[in-house]
Amino acid sequence: MDANGVFGNDPGIWKLTLANGTEMQTAPKDCFPNGSAVTEFLLLGLPIPRVVKPFFFSLFLTIYIAIIAGNFLIIATVSSSQRLHTPMYFFLALLSLFELCFTTAIFPTILGSLLMGKIVISYRGCITQFYFVAFMACNECFLLTLMSYDRYVAICDPLHYMTVMDWSIFIKLVAGAWMTSFCYSFAAGFLMSKLHFSGQNEIDHFFCDFRPLLNIACFDISLAEFEVFSTALLVTSVPVMLIIASYARIIATILRIPSATGRQKAFSTCTSHLTVVITYFGTLILIYVVPKNTNSPNLSKALSLVYTVATPLLNPVIYTLRNNDIRKALKKCFKQHFVRNMMASVRGWRRAAEMSSAEGATTFSAWMPVMKKKCAQARTAFVISYFTGDAASWATPLIRKDDALLYSWDTFLEEFGRIFNRRAASLLKDKELITLRQGNKDLVTYVTTFN
Repeated sequence: MDANGVFGNDPGIWKLTLANGTEMQTAPKDCFPNGSAVTEFLLLGLPIPRVVKPFFFSLFLTIYIAIIAGNFLIIATVSSSQRLHTPMYFFLALLSLFELCFTTAIFPTILGSLLMGKIVISYRGCITQFYFVAFMACNECFLLTLMSYDRYVAICDPLHYMTVMDWSIFIKLVAGAWMTSFCYSFAAGFLMSKLHFSGQNEIDHFFCDFRPLLNIACFDISLAEFEVFSTALLVTSVPVMLIIASYARIIATILRIPSATGRQKAFSTCTSHLTVVITYFGTLILIYVVPKNTNSPNLSKALSLVYTVATPLLNPVIYTLRNNDIRKALKKCFKQHFVRNMMASVRGWRRAAEMSSAEGATTFSAWMPVMKKKCAQARTAFVISYFTGDAASWATPLIRKDDALLYSWDTFLEEFGRIFNRRAASLLKDKELITLRQGNKDLVTYVTTFN
């Protein structure tokens, strides 16, 4: 057996001629023969000119902070609001949790490559990053599928929703998604760890992904390519088919709703989820299912940015803007924490003043009327935020002209009671007048009752 020439038209591939004259492809020239194993990789990052890299570093750092803040806010809101303790919103909280972990596994290498040009990552670190990215991406696929099933049950079978989607079933569905994702990511990580790398160690990507790693792997990688294609096809196609089947039933049910308002309200609960599904699965299919020769490295990086950066950034925005329950819970949570923090600050200042010297106590006494005024304003604002109907109509002019009534809690309560107790008494008399009937009573008794 001798090794000479090249294989086909690719000068980077060795050709082996066996004793029987058979030619076979082996490996890239820089991997063959007897190359030492690679212990670290160089991530080339995004193809951005060096002059503008500081700007993009600041941009991606801001995006990362926004992703952390937005998704953490959804998790905190769902956890603290009793009204949102339903499977639908717990799915949303889990989605936000996966987005937090997903971006945290990827953004350090993105920011490092923008700051230093190329970033060095160890072989084990690269395999570990690939495993976590695969686990989170697979988990998100299954979670989006479970969310579509939840919407299907809520719209198509609302009377049995609480029995079909009770907490025991919810836990089983989530546990099944986690176990399936673990098995897939473990198999993919094990396959990656069995590949041989020598010579070439530059990964043309901003994180350790399957296709860029296969491009620098040595020896025959056709089996690995087939396995990644088949598993990616399975992980994406099965959830997509289930989501399509769910939404087909959902749309058919919505179209049977007689009122246009009812149809719009039912469909509004699905548009947010549908937007995320199309964006997320569309990019995954283009990257991992479409043949590798179709996409250039720069196009693959751009598509990867969609599901690793854009989707986690837009998820909180999409779900909060399109969901009234989330918006109301956020508003209520903000107001509660605002008032609580203000009261805690007042108590802290009071304790500090009591422990200070006589001069400090005198300063506190001078500031005390100001603090009482701010505290009263916070209490009245908190109460007014829950007003509806006539009470809201009465309070709105007070807010617009910044009435002094808002700065005195006792005066505010007194005025509110004076107006609405009188109004309640008047309404009660009107109700008695409407329901008053003479019946079998004599005229004198009837007139006496009337007066």
